[in-house]
Amino acid sequence: MTKFLQYEQVHVYYGKFDNVVNQSPIGTSITGENIFESEVKEVVAREDRFIFEPVLEKIFYFFETQIIANLFSQTLLENQLARHASRVNAMEEALIHIDEESKKLNLIKRLLKHQMQNKKQLETISGLIIWS
Repeated sequence: MTKFLQYEQVHVYYGKFDNVVNQSPIGTSITGENIFESEVKEVVAREDRFIFEPVLEKIFYFFETQIIANLFSQTLLENQLARHASRVNAMEEALIHIDEESKKLNLIKRLLKHQMQNKKQLETISGLIIWS
């Protein structure tokens, strides 16, 4: 995480999970340039009960590293989710193709079985004709 703090902006590009069928490529800033733009600031009366007042820079550094770490972790997990969903989708397509191939093979098996039965019957009939 200290590597990310050296840069003003960090953009991560990854596959975002939309649903099982669709994953879309997306780019996200994990350094938080646009996170607080829509936040409305209100003055709230507060009651501080601190024994000591922490240094503002330490608080800022702590939350900055936590936010960046969480945003980066979220992008990694979302990328994994998108990859797993595309694998599930590929497996479902393979299952459909396997079913189709299985039906074709069963048809060929029945045809071969019928051909073998026909051949045996012809041999039996030809044997009877020869002996009669």
